[in-house]
Amino acid sequence: MKKYELFIFFLLLLNVPFTNKCKGEGTTGAQFLNIGIGSRPCAMGEAYGAISNDPSAIYWNPAGLSQIQHLDFMFSQNFWLLDMNHQYEAGVVPTSIGSFGLGLCYSSSGNIPKIENFLNVGEYTAYDGSLSIAYARKLFGTFSLGFAGKYIFMKIENKRALAFAGDFGIIYDPEQIPELKFAFALQNMGSEIKFIDEGDPLPFNIKLSTAYITNTLTISVDLNRCDNNISYGFGTEYIIMKVMALRAGYNTTRSFSCGIGVNWNNIDLGYAFIPYKHIDYSHIISLRFHIK
Repeated sequence: MKKYELFIFFLLLLNVPFTNKCKGEGTTGAQFLNIGIGSRPCAMGEAYGAISNDPSAIYWNPAGLSQIQHLDFMFSQNFWLLDMNHQYEAGVVPTSIGSFGLGLCYSSSGNIPKIENFLNVGEYTAYDGSLSIAYARKLFGTFSLGFAGKYIFMKIENKRALAFAGDFGIIYDPEQIPELKFAFALQNMGSEIKFIDEGDPLPFNIKLSTAYITNTLTISVDLNRCDNNISYGFGTEYIIMKVMALRAGYNTTRSFSCGIGVNWNNIDLGYAFIPYKHIDYSHIISLRFHIK
């Protein structure tokens, strides 16, 4: 099968329906886990499962950590909807037995007015976060496997909730077609997130991904199934003189997105603009540096 025929075949495969463990639309908790990480993936329509070659792989597909050859760190700041902030920090250490990663995600709403009997009686705060530990390694030269464990925490005023979850990912690099990658990931497999006596399942997600990658051009497609919804992400990136990257994408749950990246002396600086349909828009700034 020719490379382009195989690429088209996999795109068709993404349209095959399958089941998952979600209860139904709007019934899962810890929705902050669905907020995308990093300027590059988000500018590319969140179609990143088969690329995942930087520390944000801890979030998108932990198998991607096996592609990192040197110490690698990143920081991402998302100026999200309605003045909320969302940060992500991660580091990856490659070793002879595989790559290890640590990622911290944190989002906060700032001060929220507290209303009782139609009167403002003060303010309260709310925040969400997760701490992830990940591991990945290559097998048989063409497969990469990765795992991540998550500790999830939430707070609203003086009420707290905790949960534990895990992610699993695979990336396949066919030897005959080095430009293509295929990926599969399971995200947020774990316990309920529970405030007091009421709990909600985590947003369990099944991800299928493919990407066509050359030195100057990347085209990627992701399918996600969660909350009984199927969503698609499409992304592209074009590299100019190995220094600048132009990115654009579309995600069916959000809208079109775009961004830019600049690489200088092992430092990557990126920006993404993501409008949300009929709601608001967000800006993401990411800084990545790798030590060779």
